[in-house]
Amino acid sequence: MLWLALFMLTGGPGDVPAPGVEIELSDGWAPRMLSEDHPYRPEFVRLADRPASEEERFLELYGIPPSFTAVRARLLDEERHRCHAAVDATPLTSEGEGARAQVRAAQAHLRCDRLLAHEPDGQLDAATVAGLRSFQRSQAIIGASALDGETRLALATSSRELDFRTLLRVLRERVVDATGVIEDGSASRRGTVLGRRLDCSELRWTDRLPALPGGAPDLVSRLTEQAARALGWTDPEAAVAYFRDRWSPATASRVRLPLDPAPLYHGPEMVLRAEIVTGGRRPELRLITRPPGTQGAADVVLVRWPTTKGGWQAEKTGPTSVALKMKPSAMGSFVWRDLIAAPAWFPPDTTPDEELVRKTGQGFRLNREVIGPGYRSAYGLVMLIHHRPPPLIEEGESPPVLYDAQTRTHGTANVRSVLHGDSHGCHRLYSALAVRLATFLLEHRRSVRRGTLVAHYRRIVSWQGRRMALRADNRGYLYELTPPVPVRVSVRPAQP
Repeated sequence: MLWLALFMLTGGPGDVPAPGVEIELSDGWAPRMLSEDHPYRPEFVRLADRPASEEERFLELYGIPPSFTAVRARLLDEERHRCHAAVDATPLTSEGEGARAQVRAAQAHLRCDRLLAHEPDGQLDAATVAGLRSFQRSQAIIGASALDGETRLALATSSRELDFRTLLRVLRERVVDATGVIEDGSASRRGTVLGRRLDCSELRWTDRLPALPGGAPDLVSRLTEQAARALGWTDPEAAVAYFRDRWSPATASRVRLPLDPAPLYHGPEMVLRAEIVTGGRRPELRLITRPPGTQGAADVVLVRWPTTKGGWQAEKTGPTSVALKMKPSAMGSFVWRDLIAAPAWFPPDTTPDEELVRKTGQGFRLNREVIGPGYRSAYGLVMLIHHRPPPLIEEGESPPVLYDAQTRTHGTANVRSVLHGDSHGCHRLYSALAVRLATFLLEHRRSVRRGTLVAHYRRIVSWQGRRMALRADNRGYLYELTPPVPVRVSVRPAQP
């Protein structure tokens, strides 16, 4: 079986212990795509540790996990834990309870988390919905509704347990970044970390599908559990003791932990390709490798993630007119050469002006955040350009000219768009997964760091009688993959 072969490649329990892996525990951590000179790195670190507003809190789904200092504050907040423990959560888990009782219990928990100002009254008002959405973000839940079954179950779960799961998710991203693994079981079967499922049902969407031939086992969960055990974070009580007695922001740094080595097919020049399959129940992205040095070796599918494809979208057809148009995804063979970290999105001329404004308490203003760079950019924190190579390349020809196919694989600030599967033709990923993809590609492909892309974007947005100037001066930070990664977009997956 493939999983057994991979286990043998990575070393069994009787092997000589592998050298440790250094894991960053400080609050200054950022994923490797945000290099030390990356202009967005300080903002990433600030958002993880010291958000300045309610809107900036709980950004895991946007690719920015909280700092350990932020998680520590929640773990050690005894007043909050006592408040949650005093709430009768029975209505949240009892099918016979009425909606009003469920809302009242949810409101009581939201008040404990300081996400709701008024007393519980059983009314699902705007303030309660906003509090529930904040709670969902704090637990990385992509809810079908503000108070769906998964959200009710989380509200009824011990606050100490929820904080511990958050801690494990934060550790997981540090482990992924340090080890260079990406294999999360999405192509086969996902595991657990200390017996816990850390992701919401939507992020485990592929669990409902049969395992793919050659699907890699869940190395991410395995290494995360090893790291947690090595640190002594085996349950909520042990984690509280660690952060109360042994950890402080001033002294936190890198620690070396005894983790299993990565599979032998990992390396700085992995043979990689991507397939984006637009048919089937939902569009999906598969990242595939072929282990070197073994004759006739079978492909290994590293991950299988939900994505999007083109669909019907509103487009500007004149100064004041908008119509629905089909925006299909470009099909065929492409390459990922340009990886842009913290990219800016420059809306095409056909983007309706309505999509470039935001309603606030003081009226409408320009939605500069959707341009970026930043986690609320339409591209999220990562963007890969689909380039189309020329049809023929003569032997000895200089490096071929690549043509921008005007399609991207990227993260997104519109989390629910991945759930629905439609886009303007690009292939959106949940931003946290897009960050993992960038980490993996920079670890396992050679690249040239080109730095900040200077640009001069200008557009006049007209809305409700006002004319507003939208500007952007850079497109993000460019890494050029050498060689590029082949990408095939099709209705059906390629046959091995």
